[in-house]
Amino acid sequence: MADQKMDKYIDNSGDKKYFAIIPYYIVNHSTAYEQSLYLVMKRLAGEKGTCYASLTDLAKRMGVARSTTHKTLQGIIERGWIKFLGKKPSKTHPSNEYEIVDLWGENLDYIKSITSQKKSPPDEQSQKKSPPDEQRRVHQVDTKKNDIKNKQLTKEEERTLTPFQKVFISIIKKYPKEFKLYATEDIQWLKDRVENQPQFKSIDLGYEMEGWGTWLEAEHRKKQATQGNTFPKSDFKRSLSNRLKKAVEFKATSRWKSGANSDYPNPNDDPDRVKREAQRAIERTDELLAERERWKKESTVNPTKLIKALKEGKSLDEFKRTLPNSTTCS
Repeated sequence: MADQKMDKYIDNSGDKKYFAIIPYYIVNHSTAYEQSLYLVMKRLAGEKGTCYASLTDLAKRMGVARSTTHKTLQGIIERGWIKFLGKKPSKTHPSNEYEIVDLWGENLDYIKSITSQKKSPPDEQSQKKSPPDEQRRVHQVDTKKNDIKNKQLTKEEERTLTPFQKVFISIIKKYPKEFKLYATEDIQWLKDRVENQPQFKSIDLGYEMEGWGTWLEAEHRKKQATQGNTFPKSDFKRSLSNRLKKAVEFKATSRWKSGANSDYPNPNDDPDRVKREAQRAIERTDELLAERERWKKESTVNPTKLIKALKEGKSLDEFKRTLPNSTTCS
């Protein structure tokens, strides 16, 4: 059988110079930085489907720091939105080459899931079979829930949200099947239990929130692979609180392991506690200096050893008793 002749067509219209198509799945499952980077790389990739701009060039196009661009790039690689192909030789030095991954399958599934939610009719059969009194009681409970818990944010309230609160709401809105969103109630919880809690002042809440969002995305993909479109309801408040508490514990442990001096308080701690610890540090320093001057007059021992002993909690007399017999003391 003769081979069929294949015609070759070349598109020189240059359409991709004027626009780039972004799937809704990307827009609704990403942070502002991730959207910006994906859009820049999609635009640079054009018809060829690969992007090999330098990290510095990407950061310049996004208008952010190079470190932020690097961190965001690693995030969308882990999500599977782009793929690292390797080094591409150039005139000066090799450049990293990335491929824009085809996500239209995930995008169509996402659109179908949203459409099916909107078309789902309310369960009217149970209300028709219920007695009038029971229907009235159910209606009253639902009205109360809508007024108190399920109250959505007004435009005026949205304008007053802090950047941290906006990120929080944007993350939760990505998973309508997994998380119950009550808007105003959730913002108040975030203020009372996170932003205004002294125990979280020592950590970078914005960084931890972004990490929490990345973790949720990974968990979402796992559930999607094993459970399809049926996700169990989750307590996102407990999930976020546990992550923040672990971050505080990790930082405290790391600080202890690194030998940080507890006499010098963390400026992000409670203000009153900072003042008390700072005053104790000053008093302790004065005591050490006084002991050092007094000992310099009484002994020929190296003052550095004395300071070390005093920091270990030894008194001047105890330190004298540890000296060898050859040391002269007045």
